[in-house]
Amino acid sequence: MGIPTAASGESRYGYNRSVRYPTRVCPVNVFQAGCQAVASFAVTVPSQERLIPWVTGVLVILLAYALAQGTWRLIPDPVLPESSVIRSGASAEASSTASGLEDVADLHLFGQPSSQHQPVAAVPIDAPETRLNLILRGLFTADRPEDGAAIIADSQGNERFYLNGDQLPGGAQLKEVHADRVILARGGRFETLKLPKASESGISLDEVSGTGGAASGVRQLPELRSYREKILANPTSAFDLVKMRPVSENGRLKGYRVSPGKDRELFRKAGLRSGDVVTGINGMGLDDPARTQEVFKQLTSASQLNLVVERGGRQQHIVLSVE
Repeated sequence: MGIPTAASGESRYGYNRSVRYPTRVCPVNVFQAGCQAVASFAVTVPSQERLIPWVTGVLVILLAYALAQGTWRLIPDPVLPESSVIRSGASAEASSTASGLEDVADLHLFGQPSSQHQPVAAVPIDAPETRLNLILRGLFTADRPEDGAAIIADSQGNERFYLNGDQLPGGAQLKEVHADRVILARGGRFETLKLPKASESGISLDEVSGTGGAASGVRQLPELRSYREKILANPTSAFDLVKMRPVSENGRLKGYRVSPGKDRELFRKAGLRSGDVVTGINGMGLDDPARTQEVFKQLTSASQLNLVVERGGRQQHIVLSVE
């Protein structure tokens, strides 16, 4: 039986001669071919002695190339890292899983965790009475004790309106306001300043009782509501109740001297007297004309008005309830 011959254009091993297959260069063959080429060039070219250095240089280059290729063949290929695509996919899956767990945690299916980072220390209500020579004149209570305000007089009888955190005479600080007392902070300790008893203040208990946002000695004047509506429609109608004249001291605005307007009876019910100088409303001083708009907003929206009045050289507080 004869040996089958390859088809036209194919070798006996099945390779197509018309197709150029990639070949791998052998460094030894390259070195041998280079040496033969240099040798033949050296024979045919005259003046061989002058070409010896050049021939030597070419041989060195070819030898270095062959050694380098041989070294690369001896060193194994480095292990490639895992596909970054796979890692990215895994990271994305992990991120998606973490995000899903965070979404579930945000639902707080088992309730809100209790905050233990910043514990709030409760102010002791049963703090000892203060030894400061202060008199509690009025109270403005609120839903939270720290949101209240108080009218406190010093040893000279000067009254002031204090909010939470304000400094009082004697180095104390107002911390809380309750129905019948205030809590002061002084020297790292808490102290209590109570409303004076009826025998000490010379007024009845009905006048000093005030809760639910009211103040001691508060005057209920629902008639002011109609004046408020008039003032909103026409600000000049405020002069029907009171007439005002600016008062200056040392070249600066101090407040406004008041006198009754057309409704003298309501002026009297409000506890005002002709010649009183009003220096503040709801904790805002009237010594700055820039506050006019803010003061007007208080007059037309607040349910209570705390007037700081200077009368006969002494400061007093008049609290009016509009509701």
